[in-house]
Amino acid sequence: MTSIRPRSLVEYLAVLWHRKLLIIFVAAIMLKASFMVIGAIPYSYESRASLVVTGPTADDTQGLGAKIALVMQKVTSRNSLAKMIQHYQLRRPTEDEDAAVQRLRKEIKLETKLREYYPQFPESVAISYRNTNPQTAQLLLTDIVAQFREANEVLKQQSADERQQVEKEMSGIESSLHELSQAQGNDARTALPRMEEASPQARAALAAAIDTLNDRQFALERQITEQKRQINEQENLARAAATSASARAGTPYGLLLLRKAELEAQLKEYTTQYTEKNPKVVQARGQLSEVDRQITRLDAGGGGANGADASSPESREFRSLQRELTRLETDLELTQRDLARKRQALGGMPLPALSVANTGSGSNHAIGARAEYDRLSKRYTWLMEKQDALRKASASYGTNAPMFQVVDAPFLPQTSVAPNRRLLKLLALGLSLLLGLLVVAAIELPQLFLIKDDHDIDFYLGAPVLGLIPETLTPVETSRARRQWIAWGFGLAFLAAALIPAFAWMLNRLQIFQLLANR
Repeated sequence: MTSIRPRSLVEYLAVLWHRKLLIIFVAAIMLKASFMVIGAIPYSYESRASLVVTGPTADDTQGLGAKIALVMQKVTSRNSLAKMIQHYQLRRPTEDEDAAVQRLRKEIKLETKLREYYPQFPESVAISYRNTNPQTAQLLLTDIVAQFREANEVLKQQSADERQQVEKEMSGIESSLHELSQAQGNDARTALPRMEEASPQARAALAAAIDTLNDRQFALERQITEQKRQINEQENLARAAATSASARAGTPYGLLLLRKAELEAQLKEYTTQYTEKNPKVVQARGQLSEVDRQITRLDAGGGGANGADASSPESREFRSLQRELTRLETDLELTQRDLARKRQALGGMPLPALSVANTGSGSNHAIGARAEYDRLSKRYTWLMEKQDALRKASASYGTNAPMFQVVDAPFLPQTSVAPNRRLLKLLALGLSLLLGLLVVAAIELPQLFLIKDDHDIDFYLGAPVLGLIPETLTPVETSRARRQWIAWGFGLAFLAAALIPAFAWMLNRLQIFQLLANR
Protein backbone atom coordinates (compact mmCIF):
# COMPACT_ATOMS: atom_id res chain seq x y z
CA MET A 1 0.00 0.00 0.00
CA THR A 2 1.22 3.47 -0.85
CA SER A 3 -0.67 5.35 1.87
CA ILE A 4 -1.72 4.74 5.42
CA ARG A 5 -5.32 4.71 6.53
CA PRO A 6 -6.15 7.48 9.01
CA ARG A 7 -6.76 6.03 12.45
CA SER A 8 -8.25 7.50 15.58
CA LEU A 9 -6.68 7.58 19.02
CA VAL A 10 -8.96 4.76 20.12
CA GLU A 11 -7.57 2.50 17.40
CA TYR A 12 -3.99 3.24 18.41
CA LEU A 13 -4.86 2.52 22.02
CA ALA A 14 -6.45 -0.75 20.87
CA VAL A 15 -3.17 -1.68 19.17
CA LEU A 16 -1.28 -1.01 22.40
CA TRP A 17 -3.81 -3.04 24.36
CA HIS A 18 -3.41 -5.89 21.86
CA ARG A 19 0.37 -5.76 22.40
CA LYS A 20 0.19 -5.29 26.17
CA LEU A 21 1.99 -8.54 26.90
CA LEU A 22 4.89 -7.55 24.67
CA ILE A 23 5.12 -4.14 26.37
CA ILE A 24 5.08 -5.77 29.80
CA PHE A 25 7.70 -8.34 28.74
CA VAL A 26 10.18 -5.76 27.37
CA ALA A 27 9.54 -3.33 30.24
CA ALA A 28 10.04 -6.08 32.84
CA ILE A 29 13.39 -7.08 31.32
CA MET A 30 14.60 -3.48 31.15
CA LEU A 31 13.31 -2.74 34.67
CA LYS A 32 15.05 -5.76 36.13
CA ALA A 33 18.34 -4.79 34.45
CA SER A 34 17.95 -1.20 35.66
CA PHE A 35 17.32 -2.31 39.23
CA MET A 36 20.45 -4.45 39.09
CA VAL A 37 22.52 -1.46 37.93
CA ILE A 38 20.95 0.89 40.52
CA GLY A 39 21.52 -1.62 43.30
CA ALA A 40 25.20 -1.85 42.38
CA ILE A 41 25.75 1.90 42.68
CA PRO A 42 27.54 2.51 45.99
CA TYR A 43 26.47 5.19 48.46
CA SER A 44 28.39 8.46 48.37
CA TYR A 45 29.33 10.45 51.48
CA GLU A 46 30.11 14.16 51.33
CA SER A 47 32.46 15.98 53.66
CA ARG A 48 32.48 19.79 53.72
CA ALA A 49 34.67 22.56 55.08
CA SER A 50 34.53 26.35 54.99
CA LEU A 51 37.24 28.96 55.28
CA VAL A 52 37.07 32.72 55.77
CA VAL A 53 39.40 35.03 53.86
CA THR A 54 40.79 37.85 55.97
CA GLY A 55 39.79 41.21 54.52
CA PRO A 56 42.29 43.55 52.84
CA THR A 57 42.38 47.30 52.46
CA ALA A 58 40.63 48.99 49.55
CA ASP A 59 43.91 49.19 47.59
CA ASP A 60 44.84 45.56 48.10
CA THR A 61 41.77 43.79 46.67
CA GLN A 62 43.38 42.86 43.34
CA GLY A 63 46.51 41.56 45.00
CA LEU A 64 44.51 39.46 47.42
CA GLY A 65 42.35 38.06 44.60
CA ALA A 66 45.49 37.03 42.70
CA LYS A 67 46.91 35.33 45.80
CA ILE A 68 43.67 33.41 46.41
CA ALA A 69 43.52 32.31 42.75
CA LEU A 70 47.15 31.14 42.97
CA VAL A 71 46.43 29.08 46.10
CA MET A 72 43.37 27.45 44.50
CA GLN A 73 45.33 26.63 41.36
CA LYS A 74 48.01 24.96 43.48
CA VAL A 75 45.37 22.98 45.41
CA THR A 76 43.84 21.61 42.19
CA SER A 77 47.13 21.26 40.33
CA ARG A 78 48.04 17.99 38.68
CA ASN A 79 50.97 17.34 41.02
CA SER A 80 48.84 17.82 44.14
CA LEU A 81 45.93 15.72 42.89
CA ALA A 82 48.22 12.94 41.67
CA LYS A 83 49.68 12.60 45.17
CA MET A 84 46.18 12.34 46.67
CA ILE A 85 45.13 9.74 44.09
CA GLN A 86 48.18 7.62 44.87
CA HIS A 87 47.85 8.01 48.64
CA TYR A 88 44.13 7.20 48.86
CA GLN A 89 44.08 4.76 45.89
CA LEU A 90 41.40 6.68 43.99
CA ARG A 91 42.47 5.52 40.52
CA ARG A 92 39.98 3.26 38.79
CA PRO A 93 41.15 0.14 36.93
CA THR A 94 40.02 1.41 33.52
CA GLU A 95 41.54 4.93 33.64
CA ASP A 96 45.02 6.34 33.42
CA GLU A 97 46.55 8.94 35.70
CA ASP A 98 45.48 11.93 33.60
CA ALA A 99 41.87 10.77 33.51
CA ALA A 100 41.91 10.18 37.28
CA VAL A 101 43.28 13.68 37.87
CA GLN A 102 40.60 15.25 35.68
CA ARG A 103 37.87 13.26 37.44
CA LEU A 104 39.12 14.19 40.92
CA ARG A 105 39.40 17.87 39.91
CA LYS A 106 35.70 17.81 38.97
CA GLU A 107 34.70 15.98 42.16
CA ILE A 108 36.40 18.54 44.44
CA LYS A 109 34.07 21.54 44.67
CA LEU A 110 35.69 24.89 45.45
CA GLU A 111 33.15 27.71 45.70
CA THR A 112 34.26 31.28 46.37
CA LYS A 113 31.78 33.81 47.77
CA LEU A 114 32.33 37.51 47.13
CA ARG A 115 31.54 40.24 49.62
CA GLU A 116 28.24 41.97 48.83
CA TYR A 117 29.37 45.57 49.38
CA TYR A 118 32.21 47.60 47.91
CA PRO A 119 35.04 46.85 47.59
CA GLN A 120 34.19 43.32 46.50
CA PHE A 121 36.73 40.60 47.12
CA PRO A 122 36.63 36.89 48.04
CA GLU A 123 35.08 36.61 51.49
CA SER A 124 34.85 32.86 52.07
CA VAL A 125 35.72 29.56 50.41
CA ALA A 126 33.49 26.47 50.65
CA ILE A 127 35.05 23.08 49.89
CA SER A 128 33.23 19.77 49.48
CA TYR A 129 34.16 16.28 48.28
CA ARG A 130 32.21 13.07 47.84
CA ASN A 131 33.49 9.52 48.13
CA THR A 132 32.06 6.08 48.75
CA ASN A 133 34.17 5.85 51.91
CA PRO A 134 33.31 8.53 54.52
CA GLN A 135 36.78 8.31 56.11
CA THR A 136 38.43 8.89 52.73
CA ALA A 137 36.22 11.91 52.07
CA GLN A 138 37.16 13.46 55.42
CA LEU A 139 40.88 12.71 55.14
CA LEU A 140 41.20 14.02 51.59
CA LEU A 141 39.37 17.22 52.51
CA THR A 142 41.63 17.56 55.55
CA ASP A 143 44.66 17.43 53.23
CA ILE A 144 43.15 20.17 51.06
CA VAL A 145 42.53 22.39 54.09
CA ALA A 146 46.10 21.70 55.22
CA GLN A 147 47.31 23.10 51.90
CA PHE A 148 45.47 26.35 52.62
CA ARG A 149 47.15 26.47 56.02
CA GLU A 150 50.52 25.92 54.38
CA ALA A 151 49.65 28.74 51.99
CA ASN A 152 49.14 30.99 55.04
CA GLU A 153 52.72 30.38 56.12
CA VAL A 154 54.07 30.86 52.60
CA LEU A 155 52.17 34.12 52.12
CA LYS A 156 53.27 35.35 55.54
CA GLN A 157 56.90 34.58 54.70
CA GLN A 158 56.56 36.24 51.31
CA SER A 159 55.13 39.36 52.91
CA ALA A 160 57.96 39.48 55.45
CA ASP A 161 60.58 38.94 52.73
CA GLU A 162 58.99 41.67 50.62
CA ARG A 163 59.07 44.13 53.50
CA GLN A 164 62.70 43.27 54.25
CA GLN A 165 63.62 43.63 50.61
CA VAL A 166 61.94 47.04 50.40
CA GLU A 167 63.67 48.21 53.58
CA LYS A 168 67.02 46.89 52.35
CA GLU A 169 66.66 48.64 49.01
CA MET A 170 65.59 51.87 50.71
CA SER A 171 68.65 51.68 52.95
CA GLY A 172 70.90 51.17 49.92
CA ILE A 173 69.32 54.11 48.10
CA GLU A 174 69.76 56.30 51.18
CA SER A 175 73.46 55.38 51.25
CA SER A 176 73.79 56.15 47.55
CA LEU A 177 72.07 59.48 47.96
CA HIS A 178 74.35 60.33 50.86
CA GLU A 179 77.43 59.42 48.81
CA LEU A 180 76.21 61.56 45.92
CA SER A 181 75.71 64.43 48.33
CA GLN A 182 79.26 64.02 49.66
CA ALA A 183 80.83 63.61 46.20
CA GLN A 184 80.90 67.33 45.34
CA GLY A 185 83.52 69.91 44.57
CA ASN A 186 84.86 72.65 46.75
CA ASP A 187 83.00 75.27 44.72
CA ALA A 188 79.65 73.58 45.35
CA ARG A 189 80.38 73.38 49.09
CA THR A 190 81.21 77.05 49.17
CA ALA A 191 78.19 78.15 47.12
CA LEU A 192 75.48 76.18 48.89
CA PRO A 193 76.61 75.27 52.41
CA ARG A 194 73.30 75.92 54.08
CA MET A 195 71.24 73.96 51.55
CA GLU A 196 73.60 70.99 51.89
CA GLU A 197 73.12 70.92 55.63
CA ALA A 198 69.40 71.48 55.43
CA SER A 199 68.66 68.86 52.72
CA PRO A 200 68.79 65.70 54.92
CA GLN A 201 66.68 67.34 57.60
CA ALA A 202 64.19 68.57 55.04
CA ARG A 203 63.88 65.11 53.48
CA ALA A 204 63.43 63.52 56.89
CA ALA A 205 60.73 66.04 57.76
CA LEU A 206 58.94 65.42 54.44
CA ALA A 207 59.16 61.64 54.93
CA ALA A 208 57.70 61.93 58.44
CA ALA A 209 54.91 64.17 57.14
CA ILE A 210 54.14 61.71 54.32
CA ASP A 211 53.93 58.85 56.82
CA THR A 212 51.51 60.85 58.96
CA LEU A 213 49.35 61.73 55.95
CA ASN A 214 49.35 58.09 54.80
CA ASP A 215 48.07 57.02 58.19
CA ARG A 216 45.37 59.68 58.07
CA GLN A 217 44.36 58.72 54.53
CA PHE A 218 44.08 55.07 55.51
CA ALA A 219 41.95 55.90 58.55
CA LEU A 220 39.67 58.17 56.52
CA GLU A 221 39.17 55.51 53.84
CA ARG A 222 38.15 52.97 56.45
CA GLN A 223 35.78 55.45 58.08
CA ILE A 224 34.20 56.38 54.73
CA THR A 225 33.63 52.70 53.87
CA GLU A 226 31.97 52.09 57.23
CA GLN A 227 29.96 55.33 56.92
CA LYS A 228 28.61 54.30 53.49
CA ARG A 229 27.54 50.96 54.89
CA GLN A 230 25.69 52.65 57.75
CA ILE A 231 24.04 55.09 55.30
CA ASN A 232 22.76 52.20 53.18
CA GLU A 233 21.29 50.50 56.23
CA GLN A 234 19.73 53.73 57.49
CA GLU A 235 18.29 54.48 54.06
CA ASN A 236 16.57 51.09 54.03
CA LEU A 237 15.17 51.78 57.49
CA ALA A 238 13.90 55.19 56.39
CA ARG A 239 12.23 53.75 53.30
CA ALA A 240 10.63 50.99 55.33
CA ALA A 241 9.31 53.54 57.78
CA ALA A 242 8.03 55.70 54.91
CA THR A 243 6.08 52.88 53.27
CA SER A 244 4.70 51.40 56.48
CA ALA A 245 0.97 51.94 56.90
CA SER A 246 1.24 51.96 60.66
CA ALA A 247 3.87 54.70 60.54
CA ARG A 248 1.64 56.94 58.36
CA ALA A 249 -1.65 56.34 60.15
CA GLY A 250 -1.09 59.13 62.69
CA THR A 251 0.51 61.69 60.28
CA PRO A 252 -1.25 64.38 58.19
CA TYR A 253 -0.16 62.61 55.06
CA GLY A 254 -1.87 59.40 56.16
CA LEU A 255 -5.06 61.23 57.08
CA LEU A 256 -5.10 62.89 53.66
CA LEU A 257 -4.70 59.53 51.94
CA LEU A 258 -7.61 58.12 53.92
CA ARG A 259 -9.75 61.16 53.08
CA LYS A 260 -8.84 60.84 49.39
CA ALA A 261 -9.92 57.19 49.36
CA GLU A 262 -13.24 58.08 51.01
CA LEU A 263 -13.93 60.89 48.52
CA GLU A 264 -13.09 58.69 45.53
CA ALA A 265 -15.46 55.99 46.76
CA GLN A 266 -18.17 58.59 47.44
CA LEU A 267 -17.70 60.18 44.01
CA LYS A 268 -17.90 56.79 42.32
CA GLU A 269 -21.19 56.15 44.07
CA TYR A 270 -22.56 59.59 43.10
CA THR A 271 -21.73 59.22 39.42
CA THR A 272 -23.99 56.16 39.21
CA GLN A 273 -26.93 58.09 40.69
CA TYR A 274 -26.53 61.76 39.67
CA THR A 275 -25.34 63.80 36.72
CA GLU A 276 -22.15 65.85 36.59
CA LYS A 277 -24.10 69.06 37.35
CA ASN A 278 -25.47 67.72 40.61
CA PRO A 279 -24.30 69.78 43.64
CA LYS A 280 -23.19 66.67 45.52
CA VAL A 281 -20.95 65.59 42.62
CA VAL A 282 -19.53 69.10 42.23
CA GLN A 283 -18.83 69.38 45.98
CA ALA A 284 -17.14 65.95 46.11
CA ARG A 285 -14.91 66.82 43.16
CA GLY A 286 -13.93 70.11 44.76
CA GLN A 287 -12.98 68.41 48.02
CA LEU A 288 -11.00 65.76 46.12
CA SER A 289 -9.06 68.46 44.24
CA GLU A 290 -8.21 70.21 47.52
CA VAL A 291 -6.99 66.94 49.07
CA ASP A 292 -4.84 66.23 45.98
CA ARG A 293 -3.34 69.71 46.21
CA GLN A 294 -2.39 69.19 49.87
CA ILE A 295 -0.89 65.77 49.12
CA THR A 296 1.17 67.29 46.30
CA ARG A 297 2.42 69.99 48.66
CA LEU A 298 3.47 67.40 51.23
CA ASP A 299 5.21 65.35 48.55
CA ALA A 300 7.17 68.40 47.45
CA GLY A 301 8.15 69.03 51.06
CA GLY A 302 9.70 65.57 51.58
CA GLY A 303 6.78 63.78 53.16
CA GLY A 304 5.69 61.83 50.08
CA ALA A 305 5.35 58.19 49.64
CA ASN A 306 8.75 57.86 48.01
CA GLY A 307 10.67 59.11 51.03
CA ALA A 308 10.43 59.18 54.79
CA ASP A 309 8.80 61.92 56.78
CA ALA A 310 11.24 64.80 57.22
CA SER A 311 10.55 64.87 60.96
CA SER A 312 10.90 61.17 61.54
CA PRO A 313 13.87 59.91 63.61
CA GLU A 314 15.02 57.73 60.71
CA SER A 315 15.24 60.72 58.35
CA ARG A 316 17.09 62.85 60.88
CA GLU A 317 19.62 60.08 61.48
CA PHE A 318 19.98 59.56 57.72
CA ARG A 319 20.72 63.24 57.12
CA SER A 320 23.19 63.27 60.00
CA LEU A 321 25.06 60.31 58.50
CA GLN A 322 25.15 62.01 55.11
CA ARG A 323 26.60 65.19 56.62
CA GLU A 324 29.24 63.14 58.40
CA LEU A 325 30.08 61.34 55.14
CA THR A 326 30.47 64.67 53.35
CA ARG A 327 32.83 65.88 56.06
CA LEU A 328 34.91 62.70 55.86
CA GLU A 329 35.13 62.89 52.07
CA THR A 330 36.23 66.52 52.29
CA ASP A 331 38.93 65.61 54.83
CA LEU A 332 40.07 62.76 52.61
CA GLU A 333 40.32 65.01 49.55
CA LEU A 334 42.32 67.61 51.48
CA THR A 335 44.59 64.89 52.85
CA GLN A 336 45.17 63.45 49.38
CA ARG A 337 46.00 66.87 47.98
CA ASP A 338 48.43 67.58 50.82
CA LEU A 339 49.98 64.12 50.37
CA ALA A 340 50.38 64.66 46.62
CA ARG A 341 52.09 68.01 47.18
CA LYS A 342 54.51 66.59 49.72
CA ARG A 343 55.34 63.58 47.52
CA GLN A 344 55.95 65.92 44.60
CA ALA A 345 58.16 68.07 46.79
CA LEU A 346 60.08 65.02 47.99
CA GLY A 347 60.52 63.64 44.46
CA GLY A 348 61.53 67.02 43.00
CA MET A 349 63.86 68.06 45.81
CA PRO A 350 67.04 69.30 44.10
CA LEU A 351 70.49 68.06 44.87
CA PRO A 352 71.97 70.86 46.95
CA ALA A 353 75.50 69.54 46.97
CA LEU A 354 75.91 69.30 43.19
CA SER A 355 76.55 72.17 40.86
CA VAL A 356 76.57 72.46 37.11
CA ALA A 357 78.54 75.66 37.07
CA ASN A 358 81.80 73.93 36.14
CA THR A 359 82.79 73.48 32.53
CA GLY A 360 84.23 70.59 30.63
CA SER A 361 84.41 67.14 32.13
CA GLY A 362 83.50 68.44 35.57
CA SER A 363 80.23 69.81 34.23
CA ASN A 364 79.34 66.53 32.53
CA HIS A 365 80.11 64.66 35.73
CA ALA A 366 77.86 67.01 37.72
CA ILE A 367 75.02 66.60 35.23
CA GLY A 368 75.31 62.81 35.38
CA ALA A 369 75.40 62.88 39.17
CA ARG A 370 72.30 65.04 39.28
CA ALA A 371 70.44 62.68 36.89
CA GLU A 372 71.41 59.69 39.04
CA TYR A 373 70.27 61.58 42.13
CA ASP A 374 66.87 62.30 40.55
CA ARG A 375 66.46 58.68 39.48
CA LEU A 376 67.27 57.39 42.96
CA SER A 377 64.92 59.96 44.50
CA LYS A 378 62.00 58.78 42.35
CA ARG A 379 62.81 55.15 43.17
CA TYR A 380 62.98 56.03 46.87
CA THR A 381 59.54 57.71 46.67
CA TRP A 382 58.05 54.62 44.97
CA LEU A 383 59.54 52.36 47.63
CA MET A 384 58.05 54.56 50.34
CA GLU A 385 54.59 54.17 48.75
CA LYS A 386 55.05 50.42 48.52
CA GLN A 387 56.17 50.23 52.13
CA ASP A 388 53.10 52.21 53.11
CA ALA A 389 50.84 49.78 51.19
CA LEU A 390 52.45 46.81 52.94
CA ARG A 391 52.02 48.52 56.28
CA LYS A 392 48.34 49.18 55.51
CA ALA A 393 47.80 45.53 54.61
CA SER A 394 49.42 44.34 57.84
CA ALA A 395 47.38 46.87 59.83
CA SER A 396 44.16 45.76 58.15
CA TYR A 397 44.26 42.06 58.93
CA GLY A 398 47.19 41.77 61.27
CA THR A 399 50.74 40.73 60.63
CA ASN A 400 50.35 37.39 62.38
CA ALA A 401 46.74 36.74 61.33
CA PRO A 402 46.42 34.02 58.65
CA MET A 403 44.77 34.85 55.35
CA PHE A 404 42.67 31.65 55.38
CA GLN A 405 40.96 30.89 58.68
CA VAL A 406 39.13 27.57 59.03
CA VAL A 407 35.57 28.09 60.27
CA ASP A 408 34.19 24.56 59.74
CA ALA A 409 36.78 21.80 59.76
CA PRO A 410 36.22 18.70 57.59
CA PHE A 411 33.83 16.36 59.37
CA LEU A 412 33.13 12.65 59.12
CA PRO A 413 29.80 12.25 57.27
CA GLN A 414 27.35 9.90 58.93
CA THR A 415 24.63 9.72 56.26
CA SER A 416 24.93 9.35 52.51
CA VAL A 417 23.99 12.12 50.11
CA ALA A 418 23.71 9.98 46.98
CA PRO A 419 22.28 8.11 45.21
CA ASN A 420 18.55 8.78 45.54
CA ARG A 421 17.48 5.23 44.72
CA ARG A 422 13.76 5.99 44.80
CA LEU A 423 14.13 8.66 42.15
CA LEU A 424 16.41 6.45 40.07
CA LYS A 425 13.88 3.63 40.18
CA LEU A 426 11.12 5.94 39.01
CA LEU A 427 13.33 7.01 36.11
CA ALA A 428 14.07 3.35 35.38
CA LEU A 429 10.33 2.59 35.27
CA GLY A 430 9.74 5.40 32.78
CA LEU A 431 12.70 4.28 30.66
CA SER A 432 11.43 0.68 30.66
CA LEU A 433 7.92 1.66 29.54
CA LEU A 434 9.39 3.87 26.84
CA LEU A 435 11.50 1.00 25.53
CA GLY A 436 8.45 -1.27 25.46
CA LEU A 437 6.48 1.31 23.47
CA LEU A 438 9.37 1.71 21.02
CA VAL A 439 9.51 -2.07 20.43
CA VAL A 440 5.74 -2.19 19.80
CA ALA A 441 6.00 0.80 17.48
CA ALA A 442 8.78 -0.90 15.49
CA ILE A 443 6.67 -4.05 15.12
CA GLU A 444 3.33 -2.42 14.38
CA LEU A 445 4.50 0.32 12.02
CA PRO A 446 4.87 -1.97 8.96
CA GLN A 447 1.46 -3.51 9.79
CA LEU A 448 -0.26 -0.15 9.30
CA PHE A 449 0.19 -0.41 5.52
CA LEU A 450 -1.46 -3.86 5.30
CA ILE A 451 -5.10 -4.91 5.05
CA LYS A 452 -5.98 -6.48 8.38
CA ASP A 453 -9.63 -5.75 9.18
CA ASP A 454 -12.92 -4.60 7.64
CA HIS A 455 -11.97 -0.93 7.99
CA ASP A 456 -8.89 -1.48 5.82
CA ILE A 457 -11.00 -3.27 3.17
CA ASP A 458 -13.49 -0.43 3.10
CA PHE A 459 -10.70 2.21 2.85
CA TYR A 460 -8.38 0.57 0.31
CA LEU A 461 -10.86 -1.45 -1.82
CA GLY A 462 -14.03 0.59 -1.41
CA ALA A 463 -16.11 -2.62 -1.00
CA PRO A 464 -18.44 -2.97 1.98
CA VAL A 465 -17.98 -5.91 4.36
CA LEU A 466 -21.14 -7.99 4.69
CA GLY A 467 -20.03 -10.21 7.57
CA LEU A 468 -17.15 -11.59 9.63
CA ILE A 469 -16.46 -15.32 9.92
CA PRO A 470 -14.99 -16.18 13.34
CA GLU A 471 -11.94 -18.42 13.54
CA THR A 472 -12.66 -21.96 14.78
CA LEU A 473 -10.17 -24.62 15.82
CA THR A 474 -10.46 -28.38 16.00
CA PRO A 475 -9.38 -30.20 19.19
CA VAL A 476 -6.13 -31.19 17.49
CA GLU A 477 -5.43 -27.58 16.49
CA THR A 478 -6.29 -26.39 19.97
CA SER A 479 -3.82 -28.87 21.50
CA ARG A 480 -1.16 -27.83 19.01
CA ALA A 481 -1.73 -24.16 19.85
CA ARG A 482 -1.45 -24.91 23.56
CA ARG A 483 1.89 -26.67 23.03
CA GLN A 484 3.10 -23.73 20.96
CA TRP A 485 2.18 -21.33 23.75
CA ILE A 486 4.13 -23.44 26.25
CA ALA A 487 7.13 -23.54 23.93
CA TRP A 488 6.85 -19.77 23.47
CA GLY A 489 6.79 -19.34 27.25
CA PHE A 490 10.00 -21.33 27.74
CA GLY A 491 11.62 -19.49 24.86
CA LEU A 492 10.68 -16.11 26.28
CA ALA A 493 12.02 -17.14 29.71
CA PHE A 494 15.39 -18.10 28.19
CA LEU A 495 15.34 -14.89 26.13
CA ALA A 496 14.68 -12.81 29.25
CA ALA A 497 17.48 -14.60 31.12
CA ALA A 498 19.84 -13.66 28.30
CA LEU A 499 18.60 -10.11 27.77
CA ILE A 500 18.70 -8.98 31.40
CA PRO A 501 22.53 -9.26 31.70
CA ALA A 502 22.89 -7.74 28.23
CA PHE A 503 20.76 -4.73 29.17
CA ALA A 504 22.60 -4.37 32.47
CA TRP A 505 25.96 -4.40 30.65
CA MET A 506 24.66 -1.79 28.19
CA LEU A 507 23.45 0.48 31.02
CA ASN A 508 26.79 0.15 32.80
CA ARG A 509 28.59 1.12 29.62
CA LEU A 510 26.35 4.14 29.07
CA GLN A 511 26.73 5.23 32.74
CA ILE A 512 23.22 6.74 32.70
CA PHE A 513 22.24 6.00 36.29
CA GLN A 514 25.78 6.56 37.60
CA LEU A 515 25.81 10.09 36.21
CA LEU A 516 22.35 10.85 37.56
CA ALA A 517 23.26 9.41 40.96
CA ASN A 518 26.16 11.86 41.46
CA ARG A 519 24.15 14.98 40.70
